Amino acid sequence: MNNKLLLIIKIFIAVILLIFLIDYINGKEIIKTLKKIDLFYFLFALILVAVNIFLLYKKWLIISAEVLKINDCKKILSSLLHGFA
Repeated sequence: MNNKLLLIIKIFIAVILLIFLIDYINGKEIIKTLKKIDLFYFLFALILVAVNIFLLYKKWLIISAEVLKINDCKKILSSLLHGFA
């Protein structure tokens, strides 16, 4: 019960912050800026992010296997993603 309440509070705070930022920056400006992005560079950046996450996962997989003697891919991925949060 405590973990669910904490998760709900975190989501609520995140939503409030997003609403504040969109209101502060002006939502129309965000959409206007998103329409002006160069699709090639945007997709290239997304690919680089995916490659970076994959390489971090592989690095963590090797370290976990050697140091911690853990070979569970789900645990390693979960640990990596918790680190991002």
